[in-house]
Amino acid sequence: SVKKKNVTGAVSVVSSKTIEELKPVKIEQALQGTVAGVNVTTVGGAPGADISVRIRGISTNGENKPIAIIDGYQGDLSTLNPSDIESLTVLKDAQAAIYGTIGANGIILVTTKTGKRNSKAKISFNTQTGIQEASRILPTLSATEYALMLNESYANGGNSLPFPNVSGLGKGTNWQKEILNQAPIISYDLSISGGSENISYAVSASHLDQEGIIGGDKSGFERNTGRIALSADVSDKLKMKTNIIYTLQSRKTINDNGLGSVLFNALNVPSTLTPYDANGNYTLVPSTPGLGIEIINPLAQIENTYNDYELKKINGNIGLDYKLTDSFVLSGTLGYNSQSGQSKTFAKQISYGGKVFDVNRSSVTQGAQFDNNYSVDVYGTYTKK
Repeated sequence: SVKKKNVTGAVSVVSSKTIEELKPVKIEQALQGTVAGVNVTTVGGAPGADISVRIRGISTNGENKPIAIIDGYQGDLSTLNPSDIESLTVLKDAQAAIYGTIGANGIILVTTKTGKRNSKAKISFNTQTGIQEASRILPTLSATEYALMLNESYANGGNSLPFPNVSGLGKGTNWQKEILNQAPIISYDLSISGGSENISYAVSASHLDQEGIIGGDKSGFERNTGRIALSADVSDKLKMKTNIIYTLQSRKTINDNGLGSVLFNALNVPSTLTPYDANGNYTLVPSTPGLGIEIINPLAQIENTYNDYELKKINGNIGLDYKLTDSFVLSGTLGYNSQSGQSKTFAKQISYGGKVFDVNRSSVTQGAQFDNNYSVDVYGTYTKK
């Protein structure tokens, strides 16, 4: 046991106050820009996308992410509700060595909120809501500007002009504005905590619903969590504690089916084309050079695919501390993790224009993953001045 001021090495702490100010959707985002030497990047732009955490660029031949120790057991940061976190402690360099080989990429210690002894029941309810939108629309050519540029290209090649009359084209279609929406995000948190002389407890539940700015209700992230934390003095020498967390997550993303991302197509479809044809169907992008090589109508892409994923996870631990002497405490902890994931991807039989983009048949791909593991730790703590 050692005081923090006597620790030689790098230990960084993010408090619950900082987390509350940042209001992150995922707890990993609370480390972004708050802890030196920790790189946090989002793997994708869709709601609920995985977040990569690297400590000082450390990497191994296998998994490169740091290990998360949640109240003494190895867990998963992505399943936590940020409002349940009391503090995050990042161990780098030699400080992570006490965890052996699993600490090669660094350690993130998570301490969750608990009740206080000799306190009345405290009920807390928090909610927040907001609107998400793209911070910037990339500048692109209007329909008139695009037609003039394409005419010049064809004329230089000695070909007939694709747009003999450009006077009526105007600004045309801004495809980015067609696919980008204002998307709501809302969350609720309810917690009850307190304690008596020998017992402390904390119970909490939360709900988060985040819609994607691309595709509207076709993309989104939803997370529901429940947590129970209990600590009790069984006797003068024996203490018991347990912490159990249940998480249900669901994600909806747009499946590109090898057709390029929706944003890629929106940036490359000419503004001279309209989203729908005269019959109300999605406009097919022609394969005319300069108009539609290897791109499709992004609105049709959003409408005709989906990619859903659901994760159920329960993890927690139960531990006993036995005070052998005034200076020595023997501890034992049993940690448990169980998770099941279900995925389903759909692609509809459709022609997006051009033979290379025809989806010849509808297809459904389903996947399932199940994982259960546990860990047992027995250790002693010696504290002597």
